[in-house]
Order: sequence, then C-alpha cells, then structure tokens
Amino acid sequence: MGWEKGDGDCCAQNMLRIKRKNYCPHCWPARARGHFFDRIEYAVKKVFVFDFADVRLPDQMIISIYKILHKLGVVHFESHPDRTKMKNRSYIFFEEAQNRKIKIWAVKFFNNYTGECVFEFNNKTYRYRGTPLSLLPKKKIDIDDKMRIKLILAKNNLPTPRGKSFWSKSKAYEYGLKLGFPLVVKPNNGSLSRHVATNIQSVEDLEKAIEIARQYQPEVIVEKYLSGKLYRVTVVNQNIVYVCQKRLASVVGDGISTIQKLVDNKNLLEKRTVENQTLKKIFVPAETNPGTVLCEGQKLIIGEKYTLDGGCEIENVKSNVHAKNIEMFLRAAEVLGQPLVGFDFICPDISKSFNEQECGIIEANSFPYLDMHQFPSFGKAESVAPDVLNEVFVYLEHYCR
Repeated sequence: MGWEKGDGDCCAQNMLRIKRKNYCPHCWPARARGHFFDRIEYAVKKVFVFDFADVRLPDQMIISIYKILHKLGVVHFESHPDRTKMKNRSYIFFEEAQNRKIKIWAVKFFNNYTGECVFEFNNKTYRYRGTPLSLLPKKKIDIDDKMRIKLILAKNNLPTPRGKSFWSKSKAYEYGLKLGFPLVVKPNNGSLSRHVATNIQSVEDLEKAIEIARQYQPEVIVEKYLSGKLYRVTVVNQNIVYVCQKRLASVVGDGISTIQKLVDNKNLLEKRTVENQTLKKIFVPAETNPGTVLCEGQKLIIGEKYTLDGGCEIENVKSNVHAKNIEMFLRAAEVLGQPLVGFDFICPDISKSFNEQECGIIEANSFPYLDMHQFPSFGKAESVAPDVLNEVFVYLEHYCR
C-alpha cells in the first residue's frame, strides 16, 4: 500500500482497518457491534407513552444523592476535567462558565465522565446533562422519533419530504414503488446515519435497503429522496439560529502531490488531529493507494458519511441564508417547543427561499453537536458557548429566583 515503516499515521490507519472489521458496516464510523440494545430501547419507547416515560427526579434530589455517593467514592466532582475525555459539545460550556468565574464541576461516575455538570449561580446549585439548555422548559415530544416529527412539520405546513413509516417489510416495499424512485430508507429512530440508504434507484436496492434498516430497528421510514446540499441548522431557545453546510471530506489534486500528502495537508490546514473532539482526523480510505498522484483539479471523496466521525467538512454559511428560511427554521423550533433542536435540511440553494425550490427538513435532533458551529472547517466561528450561557442565565435570573 506504499506505507513506510515507523509512520505514525500508517499505524493509526492499519489499526482503524482492523477495528473496522469488528463493527457493523452499516453503522461505521459509529462503532456498534450489534443492535440488541437499540431494539430494546425502541421497544421501551413504543410500550411506554413518551409523556409518561420521560419522568425524571428533581435536580436537587439528584445532586443530594451525588453528594452521598461522592463521600462513598463512587461519584467525583472535577473542576479541572481531562480535556481529551470530554466531548467538545459539552466541554465548550464548561470552559465558558469558568471564563465567567462560575463555579462548575464535571461529574464522574467511578472513572467515567457522565456528560453532567453541576454549577452555582445566584447562591443556588444547578445540574444539567449535555448542555445548560436542558435547564430550560420544553414540550414533551420525542424529537428523535423521525416519523412523528415529519407529521408535525407537515401539519404545520413546514417543508419535509413525503414518506411513511412501516413495520411490515412488504408494505414498505409496496409504498416505495408507489412513491417512486429515487428514495431514502432509514430506521425511524437513530442517529449518525446508521443503516440509512439514500438515492435508491432500483427495486433491488429498495429491497436491500429495507432489510438493512430493519436489522437496526423494526420500524423503517420510506421517503422521497431530495437532491441538493445538506445543511445542519441548530436553533437555540427558539431565537438564535446557526447554519452550516456539511460536505463529505475530499481532496483535490494538484498534479504533483500524492493522495497521502493531500490528506496530510488537509488535516493540517483544518487543524484536524486525533485529539480534536470536533473535526476528526481524516485517513486515506482502505481501498485507495495513498501513493497515487491525482491530476490537477481531480477530486477524490475520502469521507463516507456526513458525520463528524466520518470526517465531514463543516462550513459556516449563515450569512448566505435567505431571510425566509431563517423565519421557517425559527417557526419549526417553536412548533416543536424545544430550547435546543438541530434540523437536517436539504435544498439546492439556501440563499433562495424554501418556498421557491424543492427542499425539506429530513429530520430533527434533540442533542445536536453545537460545537461544529463554534469550530467549523471553513468560515466564521460562531460564539455558541457565550450565546447559550447568556440565554440560560437570563432564564435562571428571571424564573428561578
């Protein structure tokens, strides 16, 4: 393959290939060995109505329990957590709080970070999980139920591709033929593009896609495929909008450099490292000879999925978004009633109004990666952490005295 002995990237690449063989190919680069627990989680959500299943203990009670467990050595509170072991989408808020001289601690259960933090504000102690926005009120809607969100959006005249969910493989197949190619097939609940098939153009591929989706979960969605660019739109507290375009990682040849050199340069330019918690380091695909020289202008796609783990490129494009689209995203967040929601939106040209082109919100995410807007590959970095804490502290100041 053209690797040199002693090359650190070579070792990392080979280890990645070995590890990949041990994981589900339809989930990669998400590392899943099986889907037993995914199917159990799906069944629990279907058996219990979400409004009743989403029961949680009061935060003050949980904090009191944590303090007892802390004395027993089970739970630890860290004011200086290991930066490399906390995900950026959580750490950016921890860091911003400390910059504001807020007393804050990351919670560790035994030796693992839980994604929870405890902080003091106005002589009160608060706890949040993931982001401080979890402290704000919200409607009890299962945002990760793709079909339910699709129906809510359609009911409110918000753009979303036509589609239905099915437990029956034969009915899903029949509906797909009726809807017409090209199609998308995906599990009704899931993230990181696991077991998702897009741009399905044939009967054979439709059958295969339904079978693959059902391996992950028994309920699958068959919907119309939308062509265009993929955008991640994140709405904070129903009044702040961030928009970035997601692209598969790629390199463009110059007629001189090898593929390996082009990839190395890309990693360096975009500050992609193994330790980077947002922009992950890109490796040459296993089936590609890294010593090959691309012709000038020749483009090579080296990413597999539009995910951060898949090495996708993130470009801040908010300044190019049509005002009508911003209004639509805000209205969608208001309809769902969430303090934080991420929309995956497809359209040919985001600088044009959504009602002037074929486009749609293909799904919503309850815990989107806010850090991608603060650390994009290209374009302006958004002040996500300061914006979020401003929203949270205003709420706590006025409603939690």
